[in-house]
Amino acid sequence: MDKFEEFVRELTTEINGQYPRPWMTDMKDPSKAKVFVVGYNPASAYSTGKIDYERYIDSLLNRNGEDCRSFYREVTHTSPTRGNIEMFTDKLRSHGVSEIIETNVVCYGTGKKKYLSLPENYGGKERGIEIFRALLDEIRPRAVVVHGAGVVKEVNRALVLKPALPGPPKTPSEFVQCEMAKGVQIFVIPSLALPGYQNWPSSPYQSFCNWADEYLNEISRKVASTCSA
Repeated sequence: MDKFEEFVRELTTEINGQYPRPWMTDMKDPSKAKVFVVGYNPASAYSTGKIDYERYIDSLLNRNGEDCRSFYREVTHTSPTRGNIEMFTDKLRSHGVSEIIETNVVCYGTGKKKYLSLPENYGGKERGIEIFRALLDEIRPRAVVVHGAGVVKEVNRALVLKPALPGPPKTPSEFVQCEMAKGVQIFVIPSLALPGYQNWPSSPYQSFCNWADEYLNEISRKVASTCSA
């Protein structure tokens, strides 16, 4: 077992009847990820009563006939947001960036983020944030794309960022990019999660679809430039 697998196993010990899901990725070696795409928290939990831990670890590392996406579809229901996230990561790939981890600032699954405060999820949010911090420290990506105002607020709290990240852009001509410690570039975009994705601020000159599509293409170009610098 290599050191990165040991790290993954430490991250994913059981809590409240679930194995935390640190990421979704197609990478066989997630330790080499250059980009994190960060949402709030997974909508679906990986129940310890429904899955085999070794298969789960193999799926996270895309090995031994297992892979993240197939395992996710097998053991849980697909989140309505998943299609939007994969649409964006496809755009990143089309611009030459394939070393991507889709993760969350709270790596702990609940149907809705308000459920994090329920007694059965005691300690889950704190543990989920610890996992996110550990991932950043261990992998040190070149770029982090944070989507949604609520995610921005939680990232600011989790990482104690000073100055704090600003909120998402409100017009198609506005781009929010900041440098975090150790040269990591953070990009802030409107939410990819539903229903927030349907409520991107409207432009008098462009339809919602045109703005979202071209805006995400431009962000992908900027991220690609960061990764190749």
